[in-house]
Amino acid sequence: MTTFSDTNQDSQRDAMATLSRIALIAVAIAVLAGCGDSVTGTFSGKSFHAKFGWKPEDFFTDPQVIALCKAIEANDLAETDRLVASGVDVNATGEGNMTPLMWAFPDSHLPRFQRLLDHGADPNVVVTTNLNAPGAISVGDSVMHLCARTHFPGYFEAALRAGGDPNLKDGKGNTVLHAIIKTGVPDASNRIALAIDSGGEIDAYGAGGDTPLLTAISWFGQFDIALLLLERGADPTVYQKDQLPNAIHLVLLEER
Repeated sequence: MTTFSDTNQDSQRDAMATLSRIALIAVAIAVLAGCGDSVTGTFSGKSFHAKFGWKPEDFFTDPQVIALCKAIEANDLAETDRLVASGVDVNATGEGNMTPLMWAFPDSHLPRFQRLLDHGADPNVVVTTNLNAPGAISVGDSVMHLCARTHFPGYFEAALRAGGDPNLKDGKGNTVLHAIIKTGVPDASNRIALAIDSGGEIDAYGAGGDTPLLTAISWFGQFDIALLLLERGADPTVYQKDQLPNAIHLVLLEER
């Protein structure tokens, strides 16, 4: 007698087998992000703060927090330490929910970013405006989301270690797992594994009602990522929210 459990297991094995075949002949996607106007990329000869006209006085009123932001921007770790030790709030929020950690994020200076995290900065603060950086930051983003999308080495791992929430949703409704998959970062497999190990919900719905598995298949056919998600326990029988396809249907469509 065939049970529902047997059918479900057979479906999962079939999906994994199909993905394995496709993964052998498919080259996973070109990088989709890291362009010049992204806070997660870099600029030649100009800092992100200068390009977007970020001045601490435009976001904060506390002179000590302003001084901290200036020390951060100057990569002055000693002054950063001194100010925090003197009582400056490393989690102070300003206009649009700007924080010192957000101030430290751009331009791939990991030591200053890590130092803020070491002092207890929260990577999960969600911004309420685009922080005057349209196209780079969106309402609902947090440092954790930016770390998921960035090509800066070490940032994602640092934010997770400091309590970054892999299930935090951005303004569009995507979790960190969705953000990694949609950005196409070079070390996506490693980041996905770390996010899952840190409690990331593998079958969480994101924008458009897709799970990470559905996103990986439909977003430029990232079958290596889809296979990883299946190996980590993603359910291929979960349907796209309010729509017809599940992962098995999408794989069959891709094979046509």
